[in-house]
Amino acid sequence: RKNREYRVIGHDKEVFASLDYMLQADRSWAVIPEKTVHPNLLICPLTCRERVEKLIESAKSEIVIAAQYVQDEWIIERLKIFAEKQGSRLQILVSPNQAKGRLDDLAPYVRILPAPYLHAKVLLVDQTYMLVGSMNFSTQAIENNREVSIILTDKANIRRFVGQFEKDRAASK
Repeated sequence: RKNREYRVIGHDKEVFASLDYMLQADRSWAVIPEKTVHPNLLICPLTCRERVEKLIESAKSEIVIAAQYVQDEWIIERLKIFAEKQGSRLQILVSPNQAKGRLDDLAPYVRILPAPYLHAKVLLVDQTYMLVGSMNFSTQAIENNREVSIILTDKANIRRFVGQFEKDRAASK
């Protein structure tokens, strides 16, 4: 009730095998070979930047973000480029602790959700690919932290997210 978060429940054995490998490697401080990471998983700092780049640059008509904050300059620049494309739709919902000034150039597309506290990290592209996980959209998270996110294509999960996003957007400033 205090935080807006999203969780994923799944049964894909290949995804679980990849996550298990990562957790075992992390416990022993072993290097995780990129080839062991399932294509739908983003493991920061190993595959996050590259896979977020592919998602954003693949967007044809719409990008929706619900996140605690968006602070990575590379992501912000790509969102600016996307917003300038004819027929594009960009919607960003952030928490009140979004750093002032970071999203000024995207102000027409940004709203702040005062409550519940938006702790989610979701990126939806063209109502088709939904990234959800622990990765904040910050340089620190993408390049230095161990974060895990997954790309979903399940229409039911996407519809549920969009429904909640629209309610939160209506309650935002």
